[in-house]
Amino acid sequence: MRQQKRIFCLGLLVLVAWLTAVLSPAASPPSQTSASEKNQPVALPAAKEELLGELSPQTEPPGSEITKRPWKEFWSMANPESDYSFDPESLRFAARAKQGKNWVLVVDGKEKGTFDGIESVLIGPQGQHVIYSAKRDTKWVKMMDDKEIGPAFDKLGAGFWFFGDAGLEHYAYAAQRGEKWLMITDGKESPEFAEVGSPRFSAKAKHLTFSASLGPKKWVMYVDGNKGPEFEDVGPPVFSPDGERLAYRGKRSKDREVLVLDGKEMSEFDYGDHPVNNVPGFGVPKEFDSSGQPVFSPDSKHWAYRAKRDGKHEAVILDGKEGPDFEQVGRPFYSHDGQHLTYWARRGKKQDLFVLDGKEGPQFEEIFGPAFSPEGRRFAYLAKRGKLWRMVIDGQDGSEFEHDIFGYPKFSPDSQHVIQLAMMNHPTWNQSNLEVLELRDGKMTKTTTTQFHTGRTTYPFMEGESLSPDGQRTVCVVGVGGEKFFHGGTTRALRRVIVDGQAGKDFDALEIDLEFSPDSRHVVYGVRGGVGDNKSMVVIDGQEGKLYDDVIGGAFRSAQGNDSSQDAFMYIARAGRKFFRVTQRLP
Repeated sequence: MRQQKRIFCLGLLVLVAWLTAVLSPAASPPSQTSASEKNQPVALPAAKEELLGELSPQTEPPGSEITKRPWKEFWSMANPESDYSFDPESLRFAARAKQGKNWVLVVDGKEKGTFDGIESVLIGPQGQHVIYSAKRDTKWVKMMDDKEIGPAFDKLGAGFWFFGDAGLEHYAYAAQRGEKWLMITDGKESPEFAEVGSPRFSAKAKHLTFSASLGPKKWVMYVDGNKGPEFEDVGPPVFSPDGERLAYRGKRSKDREVLVLDGKEMSEFDYGDHPVNNVPGFGVPKEFDSSGQPVFSPDSKHWAYRAKRDGKHEAVILDGKEGPDFEQVGRPFYSHDGQHLTYWARRGKKQDLFVLDGKEGPQFEEIFGPAFSPEGRRFAYLAKRGKLWRMVIDGQDGSEFEHDIFGYPKFSPDSQHVIQLAMMNHPTWNQSNLEVLELRDGKMTKTTTTQFHTGRTTYPFMEGESLSPDGQRTVCVVGVGGEKFFHGGTTRALRRVIVDGQAGKDFDALEIDLEFSPDSRHVVYGVRGGVGDNKSMVVIDGQEGKLYDDVIGGAFRSAQGNDSSQDAFMYIARAGRKFFRVTQRLP
C-alpha cells in the first residue's frame, strides 16, 4: 500500500501547496483544457499598504535561514515552536534577525531586544504573547515578551505551550544543566536525567507526559510526575481525545515491544521499527515505526493497535480482541464520528485490501487511501489492477485511469460527493508533459495538460490538492524538480497552479501556499522566492499583486473590521527593511 499522503514520480516526497478546479457534472464527458485558456476575473481594486515597522541599518532582514510555517499549520491551543511565527487571527508575527555578532527579536516589524542568540520563536494564538529562547553570554533562558520565565541553563530543548482564554496557562520545556537534562513545568523543575524527550500535554492540559533516560537502554515515561515501567526505549505517547487515557509502546529487548495502556502493560509482541529518518543502511539506528502507533476512537472509549508476531504475521487488536492474521497491516484509524474502523492489509504479493468494521474488502494489486466522509457513513479509496487505477466508493468501482501521482480522495463538506485529482507525466527529451485528471464521484470530469520545458532530468510532482469549502472547486500545484530537489537539498522547483482546470504561469519558487475564501469565490496563493530576483507576491484570482522581498502570511478579513464580512485579504509583507500590512479588497 502507498502510505504517504503525497505521492510523486519515483517515490519523491515534497512540501505541501494548495489548488482548485470547478467541477463539471458527473455525467459530462472529459474535456480538454489548455494552459493558454484563462479565467476573466473582475479587476481588483488598488491594495492599501500600512507601514508596521522598519529595521535599523545594522540589522539584516530575516532571510532564507528562517524556517517558515505554512499559513494553514496553526493550532488553536498548543503550538509547536519555530524560528519564524505568524498568527493568522491577529496578523501578528515574530522572527529573529542578525545584527552583527548578535541577534535581535523582531515583533510586528519592530526590534524588541538584542541577545547573543535567539531560538524557537513562537507567537501565541490571537497574538497574545511571544515566547522564545534567549542567550546571554553562555547561558540560555526562556522569555515571554520581555520577561524571563525561568532560570538560565546551558541549553534549552523542545517545549510545549498551552494557551487558553486567559493567555499562557501551562507550559513545559526541556533544559540542560551541566551533563544532565530536566523538565521545567509551570516553573517547577523535575529530577535530572541523562536525556529527556519532548513534553506533551493532553487535551485542556489535564495531564503532562515526557520520556526520560535513566542511563544506557533505560527509558521510562513520566506522567504527571509519576514514573512508568522501565524499557530499553519508549515510543511517542498518544493521548485520547478527551485527555483521560494514554498509550505508548515500550521496547523490552532487541526484538520485542509492549503496549502500555492507561498505565498497564498489555501483551508482548515483535518490535516494529524502521530506520531513523527513514534512511536505510548498515548500522543505522532504529526507532518505532508509525504504523504501530496505537489509536483512540473520537469518543475515547475504544482503542486499536497493530501487533506483529513470529516475524511473519500481523494483526489489529481492537479493545483487546485480536483480529485475523495478515502478512502485513497498516495503522488503523476511525471515521470522524467514531462509528467505523478501517485498516490496510496484505495477504501476499499483489493481494492488498481494506478491512472495514471487521469485514474484508476485495483484493487488488495495490491500494491507497482511504478516506471517510465528514459524517462518517461513506468510504472511498484508490485501487489498482494491472496498469489501471480506479476509485472505489462505498464498495463500487469507478472509471479506470493510468495516472499514478495522487493524494487521498476528498469528500465534499456535505458528504455528497468525493473528488480525486491524479497526474501522470508524458515526457519527451526536453520537456515534461503533465496531465492532471479530475474525477468526481469516480467518473472523469476534466483533464488539464501543461508542459514544463527543462532540458534536464526532472522529477514531476503534484502537491496541495484541495477542495473549496462548498465542495464545488478544486485546486492543486503541479511541478518538476531537479536532482537537488529530489534528494531533499532544496524546495525550489518549477511550479504551476491549476485553478478550476486552468493552468497558470510558471514560478521557479521555493513554495506556493494556497487558500480558498470562506465563500469559495476566491483563490489566493502566495509565491515565495519565485518571481524576478527571488521576489515574492500574493496572487488573487489569477491577478498578481505587488512584488515584495518576502510574504510572511495572511488571512481573509473584513476591510472595515466587521467580523461578519470577509471582503478583503490581508497579509504581511517585507520590502527591504520595512514591514507592511497589506489590505487587498475583493470584488
